[in-house]
Amino acid sequence: MPGPKKNRLGNLPTPSTTESSGETDPTITVISARYRASWPQLRPLPLEWSTGTASTLPPLLQQRSSEIQHTVLEIIRRYRNNNGDDGDDHEVDVSLVNQQMASQPHTSVPTIAISAPWSESRQGLWKTVIQAIAVKLYYIFKDSDFSYENIHIDMQAPELTQTIYYGPVDNHLVQSWDNVRTLVRQRLELFKSTAGCMTAICLFHYGTLRDINDNPITIYVAVNYSSDETGWLEVIADIKANIQKRGWTDVQVHLEHNIGMSYTFPLLEPKGPDESLLRAEGLSNNMHLHGDYQQIVKPGDDFSASDYITRSDNVLKSSGFGTLGCFVELKTKSVPVWKRYALTNYHTVRPALPGFCLEPVGSLSQTGPPQPGSDCWTVDEKGYFPNSRQKPIPLESPSRAKHNFTIWFIKYEIESCVQEIQKLRVQIQATNDSTEIAKKQAEIIDEQTSIQLAEDEMRKKIDFFDADKHILGTLFAASGYMRRADAGNHKMRLDWALIDVAGHRQGPNCLPLKPAWYKSLSDRRAHPSYTYGKLLKDQSQSIGPGNISSVWKVGANTGPTIGRYHSNRVDCTMAEDRHLESRMSDYATTEYIYQPGYFAGTRKFCARGDSGSVVFDENGGIVGLFFRGHRPNNSLDGGFGLVTPIEHVFKDIIDFSNGGITEIRVAKN
Repeated sequence: MPGPKKNRLGNLPTPSTTESSGETDPTITVISARYRASWPQLRPLPLEWSTGTASTLPPLLQQRSSEIQHTVLEIIRRYRNNNGDDGDDHEVDVSLVNQQMASQPHTSVPTIAISAPWSESRQGLWKTVIQAIAVKLYYIFKDSDFSYENIHIDMQAPELTQTIYYGPVDNHLVQSWDNVRTLVRQRLELFKSTAGCMTAICLFHYGTLRDINDNPITIYVAVNYSSDETGWLEVIADIKANIQKRGWTDVQVHLEHNIGMSYTFPLLEPKGPDESLLRAEGLSNNMHLHGDYQQIVKPGDDFSASDYITRSDNVLKSSGFGTLGCFVELKTKSVPVWKRYALTNYHTVRPALPGFCLEPVGSLSQTGPPQPGSDCWTVDEKGYFPNSRQKPIPLESPSRAKHNFTIWFIKYEIESCVQEIQKLRVQIQATNDSTEIAKKQAEIIDEQTSIQLAEDEMRKKIDFFDADKHILGTLFAASGYMRRADAGNHKMRLDWALIDVAGHRQGPNCLPLKPAWYKSLSDRRAHPSYTYGKLLKDQSQSIGPGNISSVWKVGANTGPTIGRYHSNRVDCTMAEDRHLESRMSDYATTEYIYQPGYFAGTRKFCARGDSGSVVFDENGGIVGLFFRGHRPNNSLDGGFGLVTPIEHVFKDIIDFSNGGITEIRVAKN
């Protein structure tokens, strides 16, 4: 983790600050949970050190930073010695930094971040240590304009900060996992701290060891942010006691706050204190669209609603983007000839429905419940078909989120060239060397050429939108949020939509060419080499137990990726449809998951913006529809993806039409 140098226990100078005699110490209430303790509040993980201008501590803290850190280390050492704790001094790190909740710079506060070994027997000691540190801060700052309460103290075990390695479990426990998973879900509902909060229940080898199979078998439980972390210890103890009755001994249980890869909504134009960070994040998320915008669309292209969203606080936002999965063809009872539509996820087209709602989370946004009785609420509940009365707005490709970032980035490149020209002209004025002058004049011409090319590119891209060439089509049909597929003894979520794409924008179902795979995956063994530039095919095999272990997809964020199958299904819920939970007896569903592939450099299978991607096998045969991802906190890879078998999707499209649709297949060229 980048940031200020950490301080460790050792031979430290004695702090100079002393308390006034006879003065009453302030009351300090420490909040304690598994693996951590904090004051004045226990903020949900993950936390991260602030960057850019947000990383600068207040001047008084900068001046006394070393003193504070040495004081903290001395307090820890004193209380450990007094309590007979013979832990290694080098296991304790202390840093004074600005710390924020993940991707939320507005939550940045000065924090004394402490890393130390944890155990249940040390909980009381941790609380005592933090109380002592807070009291010391009070006396350090009591005669200044800075309040000690403006500093947070957060003490965590390495288990919460180290890189996590996880992978599939393949032993005798797998046979009873479905029953144990159901048991775990039931136990979660019995405790106030976790009832109604589950977002995922998984079975992994999970831990900090690089060799995944050396990590303990762990039941991984993710919950939303309404779950009270201080109650998790008793929940974990209860789950362990109950699974041991089923013969599941030596199995760990891990709980964490994590709602999965939620749909994101970028600003109209990237804004923030650190523009270089905004550029880096945008480029890493494939937001920069290179070259001319294309009239025809293909699998893996991005799309969005063709308008901005007014957030609940009246701030205008871009629609988030999703991925066009592929083209399919339908026959209907009234028109028994093949007609083409684009397949994607329902939740990626929701912003096109009136009543869709965004809520502010600091400088970011998240989806909120739709307006009751609105088109969005109705389609969430009942789905959408051409005879529905709801009126979604058209969809577009490319998405305005990527378009806006691209234009902003081109303007930055132009400004960089202008600044370089100014610098070169100053250098020319400062020299009489004719050779050097000629060299710099040539560089100026190169920069001017770059400006002209960038301005031409920007004008073409803006003209593409101004001429309405970005309009992709309209919603034809959608599942809504309440439909489920029967899969043996469990239910799977159905999250599909069909887009009626304008004829002149329909492209072939081409899979990526060889160079695109090498750009994304350097190891050729990770490639589906038989599919280079070929057309997507109809299904020839299924996903699930005993079937194919590796699959591929093309996402609007990640591009081409590979995933490996986990034989252990997971239970999960989604944040965006919680307003319908009371109307569903099967709100939580059981899903198949795929993790990034085995090969070097394959650390991502999915990311935000990939929703709607189709998943295919080594021969290019369609096998599933990716709809959501989930990344365990601090995991080395980019997280696993949830995939619905394509046969369930196709069957439900026909069933939903009540006989209107008679056949469906992958579109032919």
